[in-house]
Amino acid sequence: MSKTLIEMHELRRLALADIHEQGYQGVDISIDHVANAEAPSNWSIVPVCFGNCDPNAVKRAVIYVRSKLARDYDLLTDA
Repeated sequence: MSKTLIEMHELRRLALADIHEQGYQGVDISIDHVANAEAPSNWSIVPVCFGNCDPNAVKRAVIYVRSKLARDYDLLTDA
């Protein structure tokens, strides 16, 4: 099954909503383009914690969200 191409702002919105749904309201993210052809997807999530966040718990949440979304989406790029 092929992946759906998605714009960066939409991918960010989906990922952030999923992270917030898990209870991590004090987290923001950026989506970075990954140029490695061997990577499972062409994007990664970089979390930023604000306030009283447990960085290890946020990391686990980000890994879960990334693996879930990476099955279905690739980042739409100019190239």
